[in-house]
Amino acid sequence: PSAARFDWVQTLVLQGQTVTAVAYDEDGGLIYVATRSDANGARMLVYDAATHDLVTAVEVGQLVTDIAVSPRGDLVYVAGSGIEGSTGIAVYRATDLGAANPAAPVIGITEALRMTVSSDGTLFVLRMGTGEILAWQDLSIRDWLAAGGPAGGPGNRRRFALGHAVGANRPART
Repeated sequence: PSAARFDWVQTLVLQGQTVTAVAYDEDGGLIYVATRSDANGARMLVYDAATHDLVTAVEVGQLVTDIAVSPRGDLVYVAGSGIEGSTGIAVYRATDLGAANPAAPVIGITEALRMTVSSDGTLFVLRMGTGEILAWQDLSIRDWLAAGGPAGGPGNRRRFALGHAVGANRPART
């Protein structure tokens, strides 16, 4: 017979909220959870992965479609609408997230997005409606942030066109 084992699993209670995106910062031990409620709009909740304690909560707009974290864990990318009063990708410095109302510059993109960050820090963004993939190298994003996040987004953007929409908007196969 095997020995009895009891593992405590903590449940995160998100009353009246719907989870719209999740990202994990393995090195920093943080879990980023985007939620949406009709009453409060979108929030990003940051949890300690080891203790499951809430570290901070940030009001981030109307709807978050995705979250990504840089390999260093120092930049948090939040895509959606109403983010910092705009639509696109807000780039938060992780150290600022504990502030009362952290501000972040926004890379303006006006459609549903999915994101990932490569091990070298390159941000890849999929525009769902067009099937276009955009990419910015880590240094371009950091230079843009150092300049105050001016309109137009980071320089040196790379663009790849798939030639069709993806996801629910993709063309039917025949």
